Amino acid sequence: MGRAPKMETVGLIKRPGMAQQQYLIFFCTGSDQGEASPMASTQLPTEQRTEVAASQPQMIGSASSSSAADEPSQPEMRKSKRVSIKVRDPEEDERYYEGCLVMGRVKTWPSWPGMIRREYKGPHHNDQKRPQYLSKRGNYSYYCVQFFDDITEYKWLVASDLRVYDPARDKPLSKDREQDVIRRHAKGMKIINAASKHAVEDRLAKFALPLNTSTDNLLKEIDECNSQNARDESSSPSPRVGPIRLRIHSVVHDVNELSPPVKSVQSNADILARLKRRMSDSLQKKDQEKEDAIEGLKSVNSKLTAELEKSKATVHDLTQQLHSKDDVTARNANLEKKLKEKDNEILKLRANLKKMEKEKLDLEKFRSEVEGMIDGGF
Repeated sequence: MGRAPKMETVGLIKRPGMAQQQYLIFFCTGSDQGEASPMASTQLPTEQRTEVAASQPQMIGSASSSSAADEPSQPEMRKSKRVSIKVRDPEEDERYYEGCLVMGRVKTWPSWPGMIRREYKGPHHNDQKRPQYLSKRGNYSYYCVQFFDDITEYKWLVASDLRVYDPARDKPLSKDREQDVIRRHAKGMKIINAASKHAVEDRLAKFALPLNTSTDNLLKEIDECNSQNARDESSSPSPRVGPIRLRIHSVVHDVNELSPPVKSVQSNADILARLKRRMSDSLQKKDQEKEDAIEGLKSVNSKLTAELEKSKATVHDLTQQLHSKDDVTARNANLEKKLKEKDNEILKLRANLKKMEKEKLDLEKFRSEVEGMIDGGF
């Protein structure tokens, strides 16, 4: 499998003499492959169902601008007929936010890769409300999740059915599932891994797909970027530093139309601050995971030590029993030796007895002869 692309917005640059144009600079570097998953049903529970319509597919690497009468225009990375919506930056304590990559659990399916996105009803829908990704009903909060599958699906899930995607923890299915489920899960994991390499607003622009849309084209783009990355890395003089491929996409806007300013276009300082915050959170999380792993290893070591001592005691008992058995065997051998010696003595005695009986017979015979001679008067 190839390595998924990583696109990162570095900033906006105005070219001298071109006040009506802005240029987005993106760096595309390599990334690890992801994995994939299946979601059987796109139907929402009756009490959770909300009408959801999707935007037109966007292609990675293309540039366009969109605007609506009641919304400020916003530059996008791929062509889309979706209403332009300002992306709100996640708060410090906000766990699930728009563009957040998650693993969602639906009924008996395995945890499936997806992305929290805004509900979209289409540009001509009569409802003038702004699309939302969060809906509070009673004591529960529901999040609109786009699942990455062969065909794009949306579903509203409560927070207890979600967890934030962790590349180190979340891996493709390997066994105990049907082959088709494993295949689809691997595709979904590949997409979510590629999406994790992008900033939130770029991620939404590239990976927010229409409902019931095939993800084949998106996967092809990821594979092409991975292939190009591999070629660039192979030609790079330093194997540790991947090549940087600069893509400049021109997005033409009338500056006067950008009122109020689009909050989604951030300065380099804001981007760096967010990256530092995320890196700090990630390091703290990894440190905690290491501490948990060390504690787990200590616990396992204690158990193994106790089992080892128990095994040593068992071996000692068996050794003692073996020594006792050896003593019995030696005694038996000694007794057998003595029995053989007694047998030999008995055989000798029997031979002597036969000899003595023969001598007795000879003596009686001689006695008879002597008596006969005496009676006959010589």
